[in-house]
Amino acid sequence: TIFEAEQQKKYLMDIQEITGKIQTALKSCSESNGIESKELRVKIYLKKGFITNTVKCSLMRKTDVLGEVNLKDLLGLNPIQSPLVNTYLGNSLSKFASKESITEDNVNGRFFTTSEDFTPRLYLYDGEAPVREIKIEELIN
Repeated sequence: TIFEAEQQKKYLMDIQEITGKIQTALKSCSESNGIESKELRVKIYLKKGFITNTVKCSLMRKTDVLGEVNLKDLLGLNPIQSPLVNTYLGNSLSKFASKESITEDNVNGRFFTTSEDFTPRLYLYDGEAPVREIKIEELIN
């Protein structure tokens, strides 16, 4: 409903907070896993659920998946933010899948950086094939 959508928006972080949290997460993952900043990727994808889809995350070195990471821990979310952000990212991935004609089984996004200060960038993928860059702002619109 419109009321629920407005409630979710109230709890979601603004664009600077989102960028800052992703930037901090990329830096932390790089340092704690010994991965060069330009080789680090954090893949977000949909996991089909019985009632609803959830967002899962994988840590990657270039194209090699190293393991799963928890979205809540990755972004330092509190218990109220975590399910809201998960739902919002899931809806965003579904929206991008529909817009770009990608199946929900194949759609994924990969956070990465090309800068020494870990400024985040996000790229949309269809399975292993890159589709286009997504501006962080697109996640909240």
